[in-house]
Amino acid sequence: MLNLYTALAADQVLFNSAYNRQTFLEGVRQLLKKLPDFVPGNILDLLQEKSSVLPVPLPDDVFLKEKHNSRDVLQIVFNHRWEYDKGPERMFNALKALDSRGVPFKIHVVGQAFRQVPPVYAEMRKVLSKNIGYWGFINSVEEYRLLLRTSDVVLSTAIHDFQGIAVLEAVAAGCVPVVPDRLAYPELFAGHLRYPSLESEPEKEAKALASHLEKIARKKEQGERLIAPDVSGLGWSALRPFYQQWVIKVANG
Repeated sequence: MLNLYTALAADQVLFNSAYNRQTFLEGVRQLLKKLPDFVPGNILDLLQEKSSVLPVPLPDDVFLKEKHNSRDVLQIVFNHRWEYDKGPERMFNALKALDSRGVPFKIHVVGQAFRQVPPVYAEMRKVLSKNIGYWGFINSVEEYRLLLRTSDVVLSTAIHDFQGIAVLEAVAAGCVPVVPDRLAYPELFAGHLRYPSLESEPEKEAKALASHLEKIARKKEQGERLIAPDVSGLGWSALRPFYQQWVIKVANG
């Protein structure tokens, strides 16, 4: 309801992804059906008319001009908040499956942890101890960016994500995205970079993810260069003119 009031009060409404805009409007539609009488009939039309999509820009200093893959095992980074909506159980199950197939890898779990940490993190650190690299929040921005630049893959198992800034920052630094075929990811990355989304069947999804990671690991073993997609269009230099345009437009009424 607060989001609805905010959007109605605004002159223009910008969403950071088409997925965010779509789910918001659908949520409003469902909410209005549950409200009592005297709901204005043009709310959805009004919101659709004044809403657009403009991504949150990436800092220019996250972009890496050139990257060389290291000769060691596949380096995977999971750089998300340590919360349930990032699907840590799915990650753990997929990595266990990958390990059981004899695929060597290193996993760097470097997201921010809060007071309530899902127990799966402690279990994963114990079970996959030989595969663990960095663990926990990295305070140094320079050290964090270096990790991204020296990793091969950035992994997402999220079940809630409106743009995927952490993934995009890693891709800008040269990581290949391994993301589910859901949320905002279909509008960001080509199909070969997404693994099947089986949200109601997490065990099957974990196996599909393990297979996806195994293919990438084998490519690296064979000396094939792993190339991240170009996301320069989401950098601040590229998006600044659009932000300027919107600010001027709203300021001019």
